[in-house]
Amino acid sequence: MQQVFLTDANNDLYLDASGNFAMATTKITIAQQLSKTFLWTFLGEVFTDTTLGTDYFGIIFNQYNSLQDKINEITRVLLTVPAITSVESIAYTQYKQSGVITFNPTVIIDSTSTPLGSIPVGI
Repeated sequence: MQQVFLTDANNDLYLDASGNFAMATTKITIAQQLSKTFLWTFLGEVFTDTTLGTDYFGIIFNQYNSLQDKINEITRVLLTVPAITSVESIAYTQYKQSGVITFNPTVIIDSTSTPLGSIPVGI
């Protein structure tokens, strides 16, 4: 089974109760962690594959793009996560003073509707 390191709210690795790096081992927790990682990666940030990541400057933070364009971009990124077969819905909240946008996607994993939780992004 695939294992993925877990990160905390600051995107830092952390240790579990036994002193080892915390790991995601179920399909749902792996999808949750990978979704957060994929959404927090800016388009072009990975120099070995500049097509990976979310287009924040071109779409998400661009005030001239519609909300549907932003949701389409988040959907595109979520569909690159291996366990996710489709995106059911995406709740979206923008806090203009802090520059933070929070996404609350619900996706389909193994034919089950799964909320991924709150994923904040900001500049």
